[in-house]
Amino acid sequence: LGTSAAVLVGIAAALATRPMTTVATVRLAPTARQGDIAGAKLTKLPGRESVKASILWQDKPAVVLVLRRPGGVLCRSEAAELHAQKASIEAKGGRLVCLLKGKDDKGEDMVTDEEVNEFRNDKYWGKATDLYFDDDLTFFKTLGNGKVRKKNFAAAFLNPFSTMYKRYGKIDESTKKNANLNGEGLIMGGLFVVNDLEIIFQHKEKDFGTVAPIELVLDAVDEAMKGGQ
Repeated sequence: LGTSAAVLVGIAAALATRPMTTVATVRLAPTARQGDIAGAKLTKLPGRESVKASILWQDKPAVVLVLRRPGGVLCRSEAAELHAQKASIEAKGGRLVCLLKGKDDKGEDMVTDEEVNEFRNDKYWGKATDLYFDDDLTFFKTLGNGKVRKKNFAAAFLNPFSTMYKRYGKIDESTKKNANLNGEGLIMGGLFVVNDLEIIFQHKEKDFGTVAPIELVLDAVDEAMKGGQ
């Protein structure tokens, strides 16, 4: 996968400037329920403290980024873009959280400590901003209606109209240079905005690097503040 990925990613620069159809931003109703994720087992980083997911939103709404792969170009760009809005999220009364993949079916870590440290460097994700492992991939599975959603690698990269290429072309060169292809990268992520009553907003990553529109995220935080806490 690593060699193939490196070759195919190299195509991105050439395709990134292709004209693409603009799609209107539409906020869809969440398909998941808060109860689907409230009992998820999380491991807080650093320190490895074990907690239940419900603590994330017990006293204020949480914007929860469910990240596909912390070493990837698109994922790092997505995280940095969202993290740039941390002050706005907190000013509205919310908190920002990122979840990484926990353990696979064999009980082995899917993300290494080295990957965590390289990601949490204040460029992509702040050292003082909440970061957890989603131990049993509960959030990832909830985005797939009970099963992890996997993207077909070849199909994604060979589709010249994929939004992935447009995003790749806008990412700064330092992020591209320092990224890596380590770890599992086909299980798709997304984002939730949750308060103590319900899931207010849910975004599912469709193509690699598809990000939740920040205006919808911020609007959802406003709505979450009205509905709970």
